[in-house]
Amino acid sequence: MDNLLFNKLDEYVSAPLSEKPVCDKWQKIPYVADGESGVMLYASELSSPDALEIDLKVKGVYKIYLCLGQVAGASAIEVSLSDGSGKTVLTPTFLEWVDNYTRWQQYEYAEEGYFKTADLTGKKIVINKAYKGGDAEFRDRFTACLLYIRLERLTDDELKEFARPSNKRTISYHFDCDYFAECEYKSVEDYLGRLNMLEGGNGESLVHEIDELSDDKPVTDGLYTVYNKHWYAARRFFFAHKGEIYKAVADRAHEMGMTVLGGVRMNLGDFVIPSGYPKNNWVERYPEYRATLRNGDKADFLSYAYPQARRLMIDHIIKCLPSCFDGVSLFFHRGGFVLFDEPVLRDVKELYGVDARRLPFADERLNGVISSYITQFMRELKTALDDRAKEEGRKPYLINAIVWFDLVSSKNFGYDVETWAKEGLIDSVSQGLMTYFEDLDGVLGEDGLIDLDKYIEKEKKHVLVKRYYGDGKNYILDPIPEFLKIKEKYGVEFYATLPWESRPYEYYLEIAEDLFAAGATKLLLWNANHTARRMPALDACKTAGDREKAAARDVSSYRKTVKINKLGGVTKVEFDANWKG
Repeated sequence: MDNLLFNKLDEYVSAPLSEKPVCDKWQKIPYVADGESGVMLYASELSSPDALEIDLKVKGVYKIYLCLGQVAGASAIEVSLSDGSGKTVLTPTFLEWVDNYTRWQQYEYAEEGYFKTADLTGKKIVINKAYKGGDAEFRDRFTACLLYIRLERLTDDELKEFARPSNKRTISYHFDCDYFAECEYKSVEDYLGRLNMLEGGNGESLVHEIDELSDDKPVTDGLYTVYNKHWYAARRFFFAHKGEIYKAVADRAHEMGMTVLGGVRMNLGDFVIPSGYPKNNWVERYPEYRATLRNGDKADFLSYAYPQARRLMIDHIIKCLPSCFDGVSLFFHRGGFVLFDEPVLRDVKELYGVDARRLPFADERLNGVISSYITQFMRELKTALDDRAKEEGRKPYLINAIVWFDLVSSKNFGYDVETWAKEGLIDSVSQGLMTYFEDLDGVLGEDGLIDLDKYIEKEKKHVLVKRYYGDGKNYILDPIPEFLKIKEKYGVEFYATLPWESRPYEYYLEIAEDLFAAGATKLLLWNANHTARRMPALDACKTAGDREKAAARDVSSYRKTVKINKLGGVTKVEFDANWKG
């Protein structure tokens, strides 16, 4: 009874099933996979059946493995336990090759992945066709497909090990805001599903974005009608219960031994242009504080060079940060925040007698002045957070800053990490997954400064301030020693970055081993809530947080691809013309 396979799932449900696609029922489809016969549970593309309870009638604590398929089109399934421990939308991966063979027909293979560990005594597994998940956008555009459930019972020693708090706290998990604002859940507890999937790993902290979920934003219907019907309904529920949801998230993360930081995107402007996600309409309300580009045009965000703009962001953070959280994480890794604004032009002229617009971003005369304004913001924010903590009678809020891959380009655009650490303005610093550099080829004058006329002319045809956005190893690994010097000198923690989601599982282990070898001891996993929807990827990342397991690079414990031999009595072979092409 230690390893149980439930592959004839129709035997464990009491609700009526259909043998053919119908609108209001789950369908049962016989299959043969890896030579083993079974019956899957399936909801077709245009169906909308009710949630289905699967009663396995087992007692005890088990590791739960789910095998997800993709019979036709995009596939997503909402899974939960009947104990109210939260819901989560899961999708099969289908990103990698199998035996060096690229699949045309996605239904040739299914994927088994570890879901969670739980006491299943008196509990049922509940599945539903999710309205949104994976790459799909709304309920009637994708399928739900569960081939089998496999359970591994934990021994007494394994159970003690699982329940014991990890002494290897290595990973900071980032949760993007959209999952919490866009899932059409009906209760506060539903939101804990993805968080509970982190249990049993090496999580040290949870960075949960908060500012893009500000209720300053209008929640009015508009735009993409079908999709937004669900999106706005989800946001309305979220805003109506936001305080309760944040409290539930914080309490559960604390139970798992993690601190909780509120993630804030530091842009003082709209996140999407043309505006689809307005950030409090600051640009429209305060155009006099807009940042100025090198060519004199106005940018679509406010500049931290203006004290009024800094005050707006500080007030915004203080308002958005739940008191049940332990601190903030400041996302400086998405762009510039001070440019060639009037205060910058004035200071550079007074200090160095030169036009700031002719100085490259790498010039210390320019980036020193730019940095002074962002550092001033950090001082003001630190004071505001400390004052709030005193009023609440609690210990000071933690401050994490996320900058670019390296300290040099970070400083060039105003993020003076060493000064922040030296002045005690941050408790930790993390690598973001991008960097910027400036292309000045052919635009420098004889005096070594920028020829503005040449710069402006070249800029009409080329992007001159360029962003590298990815996870190339050299970008991540090479800057680590400089971050570690600041860590050792000033006592701030450092998080090296893991790659974006949707990378091959082995890559997480490979790069984690390299990060540890370079001296890093803590890792940041971006978009963990998106990674979790593809279960094996999350398990790889949790493994990557353990240096010994990462070095072993053993993917067999969490990665299993299942070959579908027959589906609905039809043999699946490469000659099948119905390949959705």
